[in-house]
Amino acid sequence: MGDECFNPGGEDGLIDRVAEFFDCKQWSYDRVADMPVIRLSFSGESACWQCVAIADPKAPHLVFMSLLPCRVPPARRAQLADLFSRLNWGLTHGCFEVNMDTGEPRLRTNQPLPSPEVSLELISELVGSNLWAVDHFFGTIMKVVYTKTSPKMALATLQDAAKPKAAKQPKPIEKQRRFEMN
Repeated sequence: MGDECFNPGGEDGLIDRVAEFFDCKQWSYDRVADMPVIRLSFSGESACWQCVAIADPKAPHLVFMSLLPCRVPPARRAQLADLFSRLNWGLTHGCFEVNMDTGEPRLRTNQPLPSPEVSLELISELVGSNLWAVDHFFGTIMKVVYTKTSPKMALATLQDAAKPKAAKQPKPIEKQRRFEMN
C-alpha cells in the first residue's frame, strides 16, 4: 500500500484514513462508536501510554494526543508547567500541556488540512513526532513530577546526557624551559 492521497469523503473518511495508517503499521486500536476518534496504547523505549486520534470532519484537522500515565500532584503542577514551557520553546511540532485543575499531562500535535485529501505520510509525521517527543522527554517529565528536581535542572541533565562524549584529548607537551647559567 503506497502513500498516495485519496479523497476520504463522508464523515468517517479522515478517521478511516488514520485507521488505515494504524492497520499498515499493524498497531491495535479501538474506534469510539459514533465519533471520529481512535484510541490506542503505545509502548516506547521509556514507557507505555495511551493515545487518541481525533479527526473532526466539520473543521478539517487531525489531532493526535499522547496521554501521559500519571496525575500530577497539585504541589508539582506549577513545576511541570514550567518544564513544559521550556520543552515547548524548542518543539517545532506539538505542545506539551497540563490541566492545572486535574493534573492530566499530555502532548498534543495537530495538523490543519487544507483539503479533504490526506496522505499516510502526513499522518505518519504527525503521529511519529508526537510519540518520539513523549518517549524522549518522558524521564525528564517524571523526574519533575515525582522528585524535587527543578525543571531547569531536569532539562539540563537531559541535554548533558545527549551531548556526544568527547574522546580524551592528548595533553600538549609543555615547552621545555631553558635555564641559563650565570
